[in-house]
Amino acid sequence: MRFKTLVCLSLAALFVLVACGSREMGSISGHVFYEHPTKEKTREPMKNVKIILCEVNKDKGLPEGPVVAYMNRNKVERIGILKAEPTAITNSDGSFMLSNVPVGTYLILFHLWPDKLRSIGDEWEGIGLTEACLDQLGEKILASGKSDFWEEGGIIGGLSDWSSQKGFTVTKGNICSESLGFCLSVRDCRPYPIVEVQPDSTVEIVITTHFKPKGEK
Repeated sequence: MRFKTLVCLSLAALFVLVACGSREMGSISGHVFYEHPTKEKTREPMKNVKIILCEVNKDKGLPEGPVVAYMNRNKVERIGILKAEPTAITNSDGSFMLSNVPVGTYLILFHLWPDKLRSIGDEWEGIGLTEACLDQLGEKILASGKSDFWEEGGIIGGLSDWSSQKGFTVTKGNICSESLGFCLSVRDCRPYPIVEVQPDSTVEIVITTHFKPKGEK
């Protein structure tokens, strides 16, 4: 009798450990297209684009200010943390699938030159993505001087606006890290797309890039 009781208790403890140690998963599917920032009817699928996740703190949320602006010079807030896994590469029609994504809130990033990544491994795991400061003259993202997404500055492809209150602000397009090569989209001055991954479900998205790898027309 004691032996049976001990076995039952052990099995119950194992079940609790497995249940508590596992995370609920979902998926993200989508397409990556190229569009000229000012010309219509230029949409075309982009193949061999690497897709990664930037996890956003759901409880804290996104910063209230624009993701790239001259006004960010004096106050920079964190957007999220880059994740090494899962990743995906787009196929010939620009489509991709990220499977086994832990439930959470994510900003989707992309890399147009995956063969030129600093490392095939997880070198970008845990790097912080913050708001960026736009150089008022050259419209370049200034280096932050910190070990983060913008430590070597960045480049912009898209549209910007100017006001006497905020200075220059990126309103639409892509912004890319010089050190990592990863890019994110901007829509209405905000990072895009932000998705909420739910258990056993698939989120569908479309990513637009205004950059093309050299050599492509």
